[in-house]
Amino acid sequence: MAKPAVLLLARLPEALGARLRARFDCHERAQLDAAGLQALAPLLRGIVATGESVVPRELIARLPALEIISVLGVGYDGIDMAAARERGICVTHTPGLSTEDIADFAMALVAALRERRILAAGLDVFCNEPRVPEELLGLDNVVLTPHMASTTGATVQAMLDLTFANLAAHFDGLAVPTPVA
Repeated sequence: MAKPAVLLLARLPEALGARLRARFDCHERAQLDAAGLQALAPLLRGIVATGESVVPRELIARLPALEIISVLGVGYDGIDMAAARERGICVTHTPGLSTEDIADFAMALVAALRERRILAAGLDVFCNEPRVPEELLGLDNVVLTPHMASTTGATVQAMLDLTFANLAAHFDGLAVPTPVA
């Protein structure tokens, strides 16, 4: 039986890439020109994306065999959910895995600021990313980091595992662990 063809929209950690290549017929979007993508389009049954990936209606429409979009990350703002729903395409993500790490980071920061043990703050997540509130940009005692509090080794591995598990479950005919509602 042929491996399901999957389009990789972003550069992925090698640990996940190796697992994906062992189980699926993987094609990197960055390595395909328009003609290459068009030739593969009828065969592509899955997409692996990240929270920063964009999967517009136009791309979904060009992939007639598309069944699943598995997002490595919690956010799926770049996925045209209406187009996916119209086609019955399963969209999955990796929710809840970084909550504790982010909470630990925030609590340590708040406690340290309140107790005056530190004179400055490091902020990692903002309400309207990537836009940072103007009042924070002018402060000389604030360090702004690029949404990295959740990048502990254990959390990243759990996200990689769940991204793979969603794809594997779908193609094994099982319920995916974390569908987008």
